[in-house]
Formats: sequence, C-alpha cells, structure tokens
Amino acid sequence: MVLDRSIDVGFISKPSDRDELESDCAVMDELVPIAASNHRLARRGKVNSEELRNEMLFFREEGSTTRQETDRMLQECGLTESIAMEAASYQAIKASVLEGAGVGIVPLSILDSSEKLDAYAALNAPDLRSSWSFTE
Repeated sequence: MVLDRSIDVGFISKPSDRDELESDCAVMDELVPIAASNHRLARRGKVNSEELRNEMLFFREEGSTTRQETDRMLQECGLTESIAMEAASYQAIKASVLEGAGVGIVPLSILDSSEKLDAYAALNAPDLRSSWSFTE
C-alpha cells in the first residue's frame, strides 16, 4: 500500500530491502528467554546457551518475525536441535512457562512490570534482539 501510494506510512517488523522505501527504526525490543520465577535457571546469575539445551523451549510459530529472529539466535548459539514447541500466541508461551514446562523466548515488551517482578524471570543469557521498523 505504501508502494502504490494509497497510504503515506506503514509499520513493518523489520527493515525493508526495497530501494524505493526509506526505513527508520521506531522501536527496539529485546527477545529474551524467560522462565517461571521458581525455575532452577531463574535463580542463576548467568545462564549460558548450553544450559538451555535440555530445556523445552517455547516460541512463536513459523513465519513470524519473532520466530525468524529466534531461529537465527538459536542457530548462532548451536541450539538448532533443541527440544521445542511452537505456540500461536505469546499468551500460550507465557502460560506454558508459568506452569514450569520450560523456557520461553519472547519480546521483553510483552511482559508487564508486575509479571517481570513476580511470575517470570528474564534469564541472563545470550542477547536475543529484534527491531521493529517504521517505514515510509
């Protein structure tokens, strides 16, 4: 729609590779591994990627930008063959994590401040970052 000029601006989840579009990053969000606050890894000062190898990992479904970034980071950490389960929503990931079923990988922005302090712990593990871009 931006390309055919039916709208002036649009938001997309990652920078466009189209030469005829200009893009600026409007918001930067961090993908983080989260665990229930009573999970054994939540009490650790720092968690290395190897410690996540035997954890059930929950992340978004194939095709989402968050999943693409998660796959990239898992590959860089050598965790491509990890035990994993896809979820269609962040709520499903958070519910699974809260039940103690494993570790979720989610944008930090989806946790409200009370969740960050009470139910969930963002693990101090390798950085997982994704940017959302404002494109015009």
